[in-house]
Formats: sequence, structure tokens, C-alpha cells
Amino acid sequence: RCDIMAGIQFKGGKLHGASEAKAIIRHACADERTQHEHSNKDIDISRTGQNTDLHGLSYQQMCDAYDKKMTFYKTNNGRKLRSDAVTLFDLVITTPRDLPKDPAVEDAWYRDVELVINRHYGADVVLDIKIHRDEVHEYTDPSTGQKTMSRTHGHCFVFPEVDMRLNAYKFSSRKNITSLNREVDAMTREKYNCRYMTGDKVVDRKWQTVEQLKKSSDAAAIEKRALDAERVLQSQPAVKAMAEAGERAKQPVDA
Repeated sequence: RCDIMAGIQFKGGKLHGASEAKAIIRHACADERTQHEHSNKDIDISRTGQNTDLHGLSYQQMCDAYDKKMTFYKTNNGRKLRSDAVTLFDLVITTPRDLPKDPAVEDAWYRDVELVINRHYGADVVLDIKIHRDEVHEYTDPSTGQKTMSRTHGHCFVFPEVDMRLNAYKFSSRKNITSLNREVDAMTREKYNCRYMTGDKVVDRKWQTVEQLKKSSDAAAIEKRALDAERVLQSQPAVKAMAEAGERAKQPVDA
């Protein structure tokens, strides 16, 4: 078992570059969510209308805001961002176990979580939080074997900004993860009279949440599209001829 207590889930949330970031944003946005078939059978699009978000940004507005922020970071860095740079985090944040199952209360809690995150990092790093109620479903708790209902969760899209620059390493350091979760727990106790950090353990990989499995599938699809595009390019006669010439040039010349 993983020995990290349940809380804001950073693991698996790193998004590299615009294509990967926008693919996950598309999945989370209600205006796109109802337009596509989903391999995740726990998504009930008849309930997608119950989903909410903090800033009401459409998919296109999210993408535009992302692009604007990338321009800001490129200017601050004084150079082009690395192709493998982590440009966004998708933090999965589940509502506290004992928080009232009232959408208005849940939305208020997520607004307070956003305030805590922005205060913690000293900047407006939260792009938006997309709150999903269309995936609440019954499942068997692997630790107890009992049937239980999953809880509302939010996709918190956050720029890994430290001192006005992208720095995923410092942003997601153990120190930052621990202190941020403690701050959210303190806020939850003070304002909502319940605990956020309950001491529950994150379960084994084989018991991945639907969201983790979905993101793994999306990442694999993105990688496959990139590989397919490369194969098409390499199959073009001019490119193929250049590649073959390059290989011949590498071969040693006979004495």
C-alpha cells in the first residue's frame, strides 16, 4: 500500500505541454463532456448538468487562458519553454467525507480551497476547478469489502508557478504537498466543522480511481497519436530517402 494519507492528489497530475494539458481540460469541461463518447462507464452524461465550476470557463476559454499564461512564462524565463516542461497540474480533489452532500456547500468549499491554494503559492495559480457530480457511483471499498458511494470530486487545474516561473519540482515538493493539505484541513475544520485529512490511506495501484485510470488512458491515446503522426511522416518518400541517406553516411568506409 501507498503510505500517503488521502488528500489533494498530485500524483499522476503532471501535464506536459499544450496537447496533453488541453486533452485533459477537454474531458473536464461540461460543454465538451456531453459531445463525446466516454470509455469511463461511470460517467452519466444525463447528470452532467449537475456539474459546476468556479469560474464558468468554457473549453475554449480555458485553452485561451492557458495559452496566455504560457506566453507570460516564456517572457519571464527569457527563453522558449522546454518541450518536456510540466505546464499544468490536474489536481484531483475529493470533497471531505463528512461535508454535507449539498451542491451549494460543496461549491463553497471548493471556492475556499482555491483561496487556500492561491495563498499558499503566493499567486493566482488556479486556472479553474471543474466539479464533477456525474461520476458519483456505487463501488466496493477494497479495504472493507462494503458497498459505498463515491463522492463529488473536482479537477483543479493549476499552473506550477514558483516566483513567476514554471517550476514543477518545487511546486510539488513533499514539503509543499504536506503543508498545503494541512492548510486545507485547517480551513475545513474551522469553516465546515469537519475533517479533510481523515487518516485514510491511498489504496494500491490496482485499486486506482476511475479518474486515474481515465487519465492514463488519455495519456496513452495522446502518445499513440504522436507516434502515428511520426510514422506517417517517415513513410513519405522524401523523408524516407533522407533517412536512408543518413544511415548510409553513418556506415564505415571500406579501406
